[in-house]
Amino acid sequence: RNFIMGGYVHGEPVLITGKGTYSYMFIEAHNADMSRRWKYDIMDTDPGARGSHITPILDINNDGVEELFWGERCIELDTGCELFCYDKESYSGHSDIVQPIFDYENDKIYIFIARETEIGKGPRVNVYNTSGSRVWGKFEQGHMHVNWACRIKEHPHPLVMSAESGGENKYCLCDAFTGDDVSLPFDYTKCFPVDINGDGYHEFLHIEEGTLFNAKGDILGQVEGHGCQRSRILD
Repeated sequence: RNFIMGGYVHGEPVLITGKGTYSYMFIEAHNADMSRRWKYDIMDTDPGARGSHITPILDINNDGVEELFWGERCIELDTGCELFCYDKESYSGHSDIVQPIFDYENDKIYIFIARETEIGKGPRVNVYNTSGSRVWGKFEQGHMHVNWACRIKEHPHPLVMSAESGGENKYCLCDAFTGDDVSLPFDYTKCFPVDINGDGYHEFLHIEEGTLFNAKGDILGQVEGHGCQRSRILD
């Protein structure tokens, strides 16, 4: 798989290209004139997690240099140095999602991760801090395949959801900061969060039935067909 991304180093743009997800991977950074800034190879025998389906870029330590999360590896964009890799010596599988979660009240960032491969190595659902340490984790086994984060008015913190593909059908909906279980009055494992009205809180689209709920379970409307992708297109 091929990736193209971008970030900033002290205000200067850096173009990032990457290749690979499950075995050998490499990442290249380019300056604005397309000269190579750095190259980072990850061999299939190297320790640490493989890639992920999303590749967040953000400045986790407020030093003006943004970082790339290539899977569970945090790489700063200036020199390509790896700052940390979660559970590097014990996990070398593929993560479905690597999602930053912002705690605006306390000016902290958490990283929500759900793992797919190496199904016998837990925890499978995790939240980490930006120093490389786990805050909480759940499930010792399972291919966690459907995962998302959301914000609702009814809960003070963001929520994260993870559901297993096959197996024992493990699933959880948790407070992102504490790991405490949370419930919603509908089958959230078959829904995707989408802020349909732009108020900063999420509604939920049932991906099979096309029903749109609010967090209280009230039906807000219906869309035709199946929901598979949700994106902001226009203001």
